[in-house]
Amino acid sequence: MKKRLIVIASMALIGVMAIGATIAWLTASASVTNTFTVGNIAISISEPKWVQNSKLYPGAEIDKDPTITVAANSEDCYVYAMVDNQLNAAVENAVTLNIHADWTSIFTNGTKTVYRYKAVAAQSDGDQPLTPVFTSVSVGKTTVTEDNIAFLIGGKIEVKAYAHQSKATTQSDVDAAALAHFGM
Repeated sequence: MKKRLIVIASMALIGVMAIGATIAWLTASASVTNTFTVGNIAISISEPKWVQNSKLYPGAEIDKDPTITVAANSEDCYVYAMVDNQLNAAVENAVTLNIHADWTSIFTNGTKTVYRYKAVAAQSDGDQPLTPVFTSVSVGKTTVTEDNIAFLIGGKIEVKAYAHQSKATTQSDVDAAALAHFGM
């Protein structure tokens, strides 16, 4: 009987070892690690033709060319410009901005107008200067007179730029985001 128990125990032990060895041979493991990056959008604004302290006088045509540049490797994006023509607040129709056809007005409130560039600025290996928002400022020959020109002293035309990703969004949603960005 003892011999029988030893044989049964030995067989049980061999069976456990065989099952353990089988399990070890039939197991496997794997893993995957995902590393994510994020996109980037960078813009700048310059006025290559602007001459600081340009003088206003009736009939003047003054170079002013706010140019927004989308930096190299920026994601595809919509580009906006907000123009605050404070000169027209001082004297109605004092100056006309010669807005380029590549820019569309999407909203005006008082002296401020928001413009959207004609197309999505696609990702590029190099900087992309867009068409200037406008190229010059025309001072009214009949609206600016000797009597009211003093109201224009210290007046400003301010231009701000904004860009927003174009992927996974709609133009109308981005238009709303641009207006909110400019506080309009």
